[in-house]
Amino acid sequence: MKTDIIDAVPAAFLTLGAGEYVHDSPTLRGEIYSGPPETLEARTAVGALSKLVHAADRAKDSSGRALSWRNYNVGASAVMFNFELGQFGLFDGFNVKPETGTSSLNLHAEQVAIAKGRSRGLNKVIGISVYADPFDDDANPNMHATLPPCSRCVQMFADIPEVSPNTLVLGSNLDLSVCELYTIASLTDPAIPKLVDEPFSLQTEDDLEHYDRVIRPAIFFTVMNLYTAS
Repeated sequence: MKTDIIDAVPAAFLTLGAGEYVHDSPTLRGEIYSGPPETLEARTAVGALSKLVHAADRAKDSSGRALSWRNYNVGASAVMFNFELGQFGLFDGFNVKPETGTSSLNLHAEQVAIAKGRSRGLNKVIGISVYADPFDDDANPNMHATLPPCSRCVQMFADIPEVSPNTLVLGSNLDLSVCELYTIASLTDPAIPKLVDEPFSLQTEDDLEHYDRVIRPAIFFTVMNLYTAS
């Protein structure tokens, strides 16, 4: 897989929709933040968790714009940063494969989301959410609780500089009643545990409160250790 797979996304799919944005945050810049770079990334990753939660919900809307010859829609959202510029953004993606076989247009949701961020100068994916029906034998032959990124996207993550082994991945099913949180490293190495051992729900207000009160704080130290150890 070549590293230009992101640049191969046509310009027509790079337009930002409602709710997508690039935000200036001067405190992210190195001359303002005096701590070690890995600590800044860790704190930023933890801060991105709440955005990932909302991104999972937003990805439902993204998947509505998907175009799949077999009507299998996938949505994704990427939280991306440029620490040097002091900017971050949230970008949606969706799969586009209008024809079966070797169609010249074959875009994956994660690919489109990251392409939007790269086109705006953001160069680090702190977290990405993937939203789709996990009960599909072709897309999810191992029947994971949520749809994991496919082998093509896993290779893309390994090839592009925007993604690191510590990039967070939030998977969710169609109604957000089953969610999983892990890292790219744990996606590619079964020996590395998920950030949250068991699937959890983001479906109701009570679920969101439980996430903020119990799950998110528990993840904080794990994420800090990931970045400071790398």
